[in-house]
Amino acid sequence: MRSVWWGGLVWLGLAGADAHAERSAQTLDPPRHAIGGGIGFIGFLHLDYSAWLSDKMSIDIGVTPLFYLNLAAIGLTGHQPLWTGPDIEHNAVFSATVVGLHGIMDGLPGAGPGARVGYELMTEHLGISATAGAFLALGAPGPGGDLHVLPDVRLTISDVFR
Repeated sequence: MRSVWWGGLVWLGLAGADAHAERSAQTLDPPRHAIGGGIGFIGFLHLDYSAWLSDKMSIDIGVTPLFYLNLAAIGLTGHQPLWTGPDIEHNAVFSATVVGLHGIMDGLPGAGPGARVGYELMTEHLGISATAGAFLALGAPGPGGDLHVLPDVRLTISDVFR
């Protein structure tokens, strides 16, 4: 009798796993582009545009138009799926960026390479991402000379077009 119970439990477990696999196979269409904005540091209020080159790769352009500090970034971002449901995607994101900044108060520009890692959640039309990283600002003013490591932390909400 005990083996009948165990066999029934194993059968239910396999049937549930098979049903979950079928639901996971029904994924969203790949994104084409996204437009959004958010908050962060050093890009306090930023506007972003992303265009997907493939299912897992996008090119991103972001600007921070402020009076004190203007910032522009272009990056290549990889979207690695963590979990995909019928109408939601969870991705790890990895970006290599080139960032340029211009301080309005002192008038000196700076630019350099950077990197970000983070998490992204996307539904049919909404995308939310949280990323953190840093970039090297070559030629930027400040104490310690012309090379500075600056933080790049962002929380972005986007309208996703599929």
